[in-house]
This record gives sequence, C-alpha cells and structure tokens, in this order.
Amino acid sequence: MKAMKIGFIGCGNMAQGLIKGLLLNGIASKNGIIVSDIDKLKKQRLGKLYGVKTARSNKEVISTSNIIILAVKPQDIKVLLADICCVVNKNKLLISILAGVTSGYIKENLPECRVIRAMPNAPALVNAGITAIGISSGAGKKDYETARHIFGCVGDVIKVKESMLNAVTAVSGSGPAYFFLFKDALIKAAVALGIDKKTAQKLVFKTAAGSAKLIAESGHDIC
Repeated sequence: MKAMKIGFIGCGNMAQGLIKGLLLNGIASKNGIIVSDIDKLKKQRLGKLYGVKTARSNKEVISTSNIIILAVKPQDIKVLLADICCVVNKNKLLISILAGVTSGYIKENLPECRVIRAMPNAPALVNAGITAIGISSGAGKKDYETARHIFGCVGDVIKVKESMLNAVTAVSGSGPAYFFLFKDALIKAAVALGIDKKTAQKLVFKTAAGSAKLIAESGHDIC
C-alpha cells in the first residue's frame, strides 16, 4: 500500500480524516498523497496541514495516482466525471464516498475504470468511524482489500451489497446527526432545569460515551 499513490478529489472533512488516518497508520506517505478541490484555499490549507501535495487540476490527481478517492458533493459528480473522463483508464481504482451516486452511474461515464463505493461516517474524523463498502461488479478482490485498508485507518469496515448503501447512509452515514441532535436537546433540557451549561455538557457527554461503551461491551441487548 505505501508504494501506491493516492489522490483525493475534494478536500472536505472526510478527506481530511482519511488523510490523517493514512499518514498516522503508515499506509501512505506525504509524498504519496495528492489533493485537489474547487476551493483553492481549502486545498492549500489541507496541503499545509498534512504536508501532502496539492494539484493544479483534477486531471493531475488522476494522472499521478493509482487510487483516486472521489470526495466531492454528489451534485458536482456530473461535471467532475466530464472533466476527468479523458485521463481515466483501467489501471485506476476509483473509490467514491458520494451518497446516492451508484458505481453503475460512474462506470457509464468512465467505462474503463474500476469503481468501489464506500460510505464512511463522521466519527472517522476521530478514528472511531464505521465504513460500509459496497460489493458490486467491476472491481476485484484485491481492490476491495485496498479499500478495506484505507478505511480501516479510521475505524471499522464492513461489506454490504451496493444496493444496501442507501440504507447504510440513512443508518450510519446520517446517524451521528441524530445523536448530536439528541445531545443538544438533553443539554438544553438540563439548562432549563437550572443546571449550568458547562456542567450539563459534561453530564451529557459522559453519559453518551458511557452508554456507547456499555452497549458495546455488555454482550447482550441491554434494552
């Protein structure tokens, strides 16, 4: 893996989390990672933060990488695929983390490449995520092992049929937002009952962390 060149198209939070995990786990070197983004300031900040290369264009990322992680917004995928179609070939492995964009759609536009879809979640930013990798045609066993190593740097990995990834997105991809909303509601309720905000936050944070640990380690359904 360390000999592989990994490119990121899109420099959002998930790309940042993955780059951090790859470097900390020695899966890739700083010189082995290159990034691009439509937002030049965001790209430059990420390059400076982790010491990775910054590309002048998406095509440069494709041409200099063996593995390309597509981390743009889903609504931007059509323009992106049109931009990179002339430089993608069968030697490139594309890993998409875009919600709702099937591997079939990507291969319609980039028929020669190998495509894997994955759905990580926000806790990957603190090495506590879970990523579902979608099993579909067009990618080999070695490709899935490559994806497993990459996402294993930021948490647990499971395999599912690609047709299940929309459901996975609803459960684990969007799931953290539900817990954040519940946490905020608990804090507001505690403050309304007269507890100061700092104390309320500590109570809620520790309760959430402890509950998660209890569920994970109890070995049975505690409900």
